[in-house]
Amino acid sequence: MNGIDHRHLVDLGKDFYLDGSGGPNSPDPRLRKVGWSWIQVLEIPVDQVRPLSEKDATGCYGNIYGPQTVPRAELTALLELIKFIN
Repeated sequence: MNGIDHRHLVDLGKDFYLDGSGGPNSPDPRLRKVGWSWIQVLEIPVDQVRPLSEKDATGCYGNIYGPQTVPRAELTALLELIKFIN
């Protein structure tokens, strides 16, 4: 992305978490557009005792264009993750 090698921000041996949410049936009108996200939370090194910081997680989020469905949002999260790590 943007000519910067960002692959060092993730660990391909650890889990990633994806989500898509919202949709036209949401009771809150603000959530009727769907959004997507992915995140990877890295472990705090065992020699450190501290709260989680922004450097302990890498992720991305956004919205989708076109039909507003949760499955499309979840698929977008997967596609965006693949684009990030490639």
